[in-house]
Amino acid sequence: MKKKRKQYRTYLVAIAFGFLVALLDVFVLKSNVSSKIVLFLLMVGGVIVTLIDPQHPWLKGILVGIWVPLFNLLMKVPATGFSFTPDTLVSKAILFLVAIGVAIIGAYIAILIKGPPEKHKQEFRKKSHA
Repeated sequence: MKKKRKQYRTYLVAIAFGFLVALLDVFVLKSNVSSKIVLFLLMVGGVIVTLIDPQHPWLKGILVGIWVPLFNLLMKVPATGFSFTPDTLVSKAILFLVAIGVAIIGAYIAILIKGPPEKHKQEFRKKSHA
């Protein structure tokens, strides 16, 4: 039961980190280097969250990275009167792929740093001795 709680807490940390990066991207950063800062923060978020608990790094990467494209998509809503440039559906799709991809890469960098979870190490040992 404790392990499940740790996983849920890690998922909440991933969601909160991604949410904060998205808020920072939409409302604070308005310079030429803001995209680089956001991508760096997404990668760092993937690393930090996966270092906390290395189970399911791909899911943690998605939970961190999904918020920036969602916020950009929601800002397109006509009621807000605010829109990003370039403002095409293709650019939004590319943003989804890049943001989630960078966060997942960060999560797998953490796996390279820390090593695979203990469960996977045991499975690998069983296969190599068979």
